[in-house]
Amino acid sequence: MSEEQALVPTRPQNPTKINPLPDQREFSDFENNMWGYKLRDNTKYSPIPKKSARDKFIESEHESEGNYTLDVGMRIGRNLSDDVYSNKIVVSFVANPFGNAKEGDSSFYTAMRNLAGGVENINYIKRSATPPAEGTLNVRNLESRDSQYEILMWYDSSLKTLYYFTEGEKIELSQYCNQMFSGMSNLKELDLSSFDTSRVTSFYQMFMGASSIKRLDLSGFKTSKISVMADMFKDMSSLEELDLSNFDMSRVEQVGTMFAEDVKLKTIYATSDLIPGGPNRNLSWLGVFRGCVNLVGGNGSKMEESELSSSNWKWMRIDRPGTPGYLTLKK
Repeated sequence: MSEEQALVPTRPQNPTKINPLPDQREFSDFENNMWGYKLRDNTKYSPIPKKSARDKFIESEHESEGNYTLDVGMRIGRNLSDDVYSNKIVVSFVANPFGNAKEGDSSFYTAMRNLAGGVENINYIKRSATPPAEGTLNVRNLESRDSQYEILMWYDSSLKTLYYFTEGEKIELSQYCNQMFSGMSNLKELDLSSFDTSRVTSFYQMFMGASSIKRLDLSGFKTSKISVMADMFKDMSSLEELDLSNFDMSRVEQVGTMFAEDVKLKTIYATSDLIPGGPNRNLSWLGVFRGCVNLVGGNGSKMEESELSSSNWKWMRIDRPGTPGYLTLKK
C-alpha cells in the first residue's frame, strides 16, 4: 500500500476517488464512496492504513491454528464517475518458531560434564539468545530423534559457563533427570526457566552437592509424573530457601534425605501439604530433613536436632497450630 489510501481512478481527468474510512465503523455507517477492511469475525471495518503507518491486525504469543479471512467493504454513490479504481493492499506475515525441543536420553548430564572437563569447572549454566559463533569448538547437539529443534551446547572456559541454545520455546527433559546437576559444587547460577519437566519421572539426586547455590527458581517445574525425589536437594549447603508451591506430590514414593545436610535452609514455601501420594511412599523416607538445623516451619515449629536423622515425610506439611510441619504457607 502506498501513502495514497484511496482507490484512485485510471483516467487522470477523473476527480473522484473511493476514500478510506476516517475511523472504525460498521458497514451501515459507511458514507458514499468509502472503503475499509476487517477480519471476517469482526463487526467493524477499519481505515486503510498508509504504508508508513502499517496496521497489525493479528498477533499471537502462542502456537495457533486456523483460517483468517480478510474482508474489504465499500459503498459506492451515484456520483462516482464510470472508471476503473484501484490501489494495492500488501499483507505480510512474520512467523516465529513454536513448540518445544526434546532432549535425548540423559544428554544434558553427559554433555555438561564432558564439555567442561569436570563438574568442578562449571560456575554458570545459561540459555543463549543466539547460536554459537562460527568457529566455536566442541558444540554438542543434544536433541532427541523426534525433536522439532536442535539443542546446541558449548562451554566458555574463560567464563566457566555452559551455554545452550534452541529455537524451541522450551526443552522437554528426558524421563530421568537423575544426578543432572549433582556434584556441581562451584555452580552459582542456574537458569531452569527453559526446561519442561512434564515427562520426567525421577529427580533422584538432581541437585545434590550443588553447594554454592543459594536459591533455585523451580516455578516452571511440572511434577505430576514424578515418583522419585530422594536426595533431590541433599548437600546444598548454601541453599537458604525453596519455593515448592507448584509441586504436585501425588505420585511421589521416594523422598529419603530429600533435604539432608542443607544446613543454611531456613524456609520452604508451599501452598498445600506436600505429603507423598505414591502407593509405595515408605520405600525411601528416612532422614528427609537430616542436618537441617536452621529450618523452621511457618508457625515456628522445628524438630530437636537429635530427631532430624529420623525425620520423615510426615513433616512435609504446612506448619499449623497442633499439626507441626516444616513448610511455610505461601500467601
